[in-house]
Amino acid sequence: VVECESEKELMLRKNPKAKVMITPNGVDINYFSDNSKEYHFDFVSMCRLKNHKRVDLLIEATRRIIDTTGKTDIKVAIIGTGPEKEKLINLSKSLDLENNITFFGFIEEYNKAVSILLSSKVGILTTVAGGKGNVVISELFAAELPVIAIGSEEGIDPRYIKESINGYITQTVSSEELADLMIKISKDEKKLFSMKSKLADEKHQLDWSVTLKNHPALNINK
Repeated sequence: VVECESEKELMLRKNPKAKVMITPNGVDINYFSDNSKEYHFDFVSMCRLKNHKRVDLLIEATRRIIDTTGKTDIKVAIIGTGPEKEKLINLSKSLDLENNITFFGFIEEYNKAVSILLSSKVGILTTVAGGKGNVVISELFAAELPVIAIGSEEGIDPRYIKESINGYITQTVSSEELADLMIKISKDEKKLFSMKSKLADEKHQLDWSVTLKNHPALNINK
């Protein structure tokens, strides 16, 4: 049992006779039901702050957006902690982004973390390694957040992202390209509303009761 199509392909390359089924990660959709649409953040990132998560790309992209558009009131939320935290905070300070980026650190109460997702417009995934499957993307989609992801050979399965439908994915590991996509999604409010509406219509499919429905471990006696 694997999380996504890329992992299935990897298994079958190793053993063409393997029986492999995909069971995507899910969420408890009950946490994501209270969406007031009162936005406090333009973009949000939620991850362990490690070097392969490349949150520095988001910070650098934020500076580029301000310099390119003159939009000085952009707000970015970064949820999570890890060995890169101080380095990332210092990068934010060096780029004069203290009024634009909020570091929340580790949030113990899950509903509080979800409330930040729900008060954001767009999710950002900057991971460039660590596996093709991704738990956070399901949480972002459940919060009705289109996702802009970094495209990388060792990053998430690009099939999570359907361009202009639920988000965008970069062609390179680049803060410049990330910034360009962030500007693109912010400018087209009609498209953003359309993407968020589609995610709202489909998010019930992300609940564990749906994603685990056919999992072999839960169907042993059937």
